Amino acid sequence: MCQREGEQLQQRPATVEIHRQEDPVQVHAAPQQIEEHRNWQAHGALPPQLAQPVRVQAAAPAPAQAGPVQQRQLSRKEQRTRQREVRRQQRQEAKAQARQAEARRKAQREEAKQMAAAKLRMDQMIRTMREQPIPGQPATDYEAARPLNKYADRGAYLERVILTQIKDEALSRYLLGEVRNYERVAAQDHDQRLHELEFRQRCIPLYLQDVLHQEMPEAMRKQLERERRDFYEQGDGARAERFYQKIRWEIFRYLDQTQQTRAEDRSLLSGAQKEQYEVEVERLMKRDGLTREEARRQRAEDILRQRRPITLRKLEEIRAAHLRSREHAEQESEYFHSLQFANEDIQKEFSDAPKLDWDRADHLVRGYLSEAMRGLSCQIRVPNCAVMAQILDSGRFKTQMETHCTTAVNNEGVRKAFSQKCFGIAPEALPLDQYEIYGYASHGDLVKESSEQSEVGQGVRQYGQIVVKLRQNAMKGRTTMSMGDSLDALQTSRPSFMDQPDLHAVSHKARYFLIADAYRHSQKIEAGQPDPVDIERALKAGHVGYLELQYHGGVRVEDIESVTLIADYASDDQNFQPEQEMPPELAARLKSLGIRAAVVKDGREHEL
Repeated sequence: MCQREGEQLQQRPATVEIHRQEDPVQVHAAPQQIEEHRNWQAHGALPPQLAQPVRVQAAAPAPAQAGPVQQRQLSRKEQRTRQREVRRQQRQEAKAQARQAEARRKAQREEAKQMAAAKLRMDQMIRTMREQPIPGQPATDYEAARPLNKYADRGAYLERVILTQIKDEALSRYLLGEVRNYERVAAQDHDQRLHELEFRQRCIPLYLQDVLHQEMPEAMRKQLERERRDFYEQGDGARAERFYQKIRWEIFRYLDQTQQTRAEDRSLLSGAQKEQYEVEVERLMKRDGLTREEARRQRAEDILRQRRPITLRKLEEIRAAHLRSREHAEQESEYFHSLQFANEDIQKEFSDAPKLDWDRADHLVRGYLSEAMRGLSCQIRVPNCAVMAQILDSGRFKTQMETHCTTAVNNEGVRKAFSQKCFGIAPEALPLDQYEIYGYASHGDLVKESSEQSEVGQGVRQYGQIVVKLRQNAMKGRTTMSMGDSLDALQTSRPSFMDQPDLHAVSHKARYFLIADAYRHSQKIEAGQPDPVDIERALKAGHVGYLELQYHGGVRVEDIESVTLIADYASDDQNFQPEQEMPPELAARLKSLGIRAAVVKDGREHEL
């Protein structure tokens, strides 16, 4: 053993002893290990087992752990002292918070008392201003400080939007009714409350300055600010604004982008168009002695009537005048004897049936026809595909006064007389393209209509094998009807609007049968028995070929929904050869215009 190694062993005898005890390999070492030991001795180094371990300095405790360690090192007395100090500080903080809260509550109570007193004083000032003249100031000056009818004026703006941007009469009338309801609520509630608010806001400072010669107290200023804030943020003003936005959305959803831009134009809202509107209302008020509300209603009615086709503007007036005329009484005694025959037939079947007068019979027929005409399709028959192509070329349907031809009876003079008698327009005053276009009502099932069992199909087959179905929305509000051929009943009937069928629109030939069937239908319904009524039954019961429709204001290509060729067509003309197929170029042209093209053949409908 070398001297250096001996010195190290003398300095750490315990360590050497431990290594000797823990390393029994030294006793039974392999030859390779003995050789390695000799090499270590030659270089003056210790074997790994006897190497001095490296001393590692312990890390300081983390700050989060230092507290608990220090706490454990405190004595019990010190711990109790510290805990008492913490509780004392907590109590002081709680008391300070309570004092602050109480101070705030006290300040709020004091402010509330001041503002309540200010409100009472302002209420007294308002009563004084309204009940007694203000010294040095006319009472009208204070009344002039009240605002205009803000919410009712908004209703007038919405009315202008409807009358200038929406062309559909029925929709316009519905929306105008909604606006009238809004205005009634606004005038009775929202505007009145707004008047009261604005009168206080404007006139109280004026009263303090001009009459009392005082500055505005802080409590009054805060009370006025609170009243305005509450009104517009969560009170009546907020509710009124929501109400207005709801009715405005109801109107604007029917407008396209261009119409919305026009409706939001300042001219319509508060500029030239509004001024013109006010001038027209004032003129009606002065001319007819109307109130403002009555004048507005009259102006709206005039505008809606002007939108109607010229043949419809006097229809209701003529019908009403006709019913009161001597002519009607003479016709009733001459042609309306069908009512007498109907009563006799009804009493044979129902012995206890009361005798029907005209009004009772009219009531029965109205209900009967309303049920039969529910959901009907507006249609026109065209002779063939060549004529259909000509209609597409012209862009609209033409009357026989323009074409001087028809598949029915060509009698232009009778047609003009019918228009003059029923729609009040002198022939010389009505342009040829403004005469009514004639069609018919159908259930819309063209396969059924093409069969020999269909009353509808058999009644209109004389007019051609092309069925043109019109868009329902396009015809709404400008379609009248007659039960049977109107020319046959020129002297004894008057057309009615399609959605208002009555006995006056029924041909005198059909009245007897229709009244009797309407009475049978009413009896079954009253007895709780099912008794459906459709157009096929009504035509069969009335012994008429079809329910004639008159389209007013013209029928254009864009009003067409579909064009169908009835290949299963049987003509009374032996020389007529029905078309079996629609020309491909016609079908392609229809589809390019957004019109459905189809063929009914062998009892089936095929879309092209």
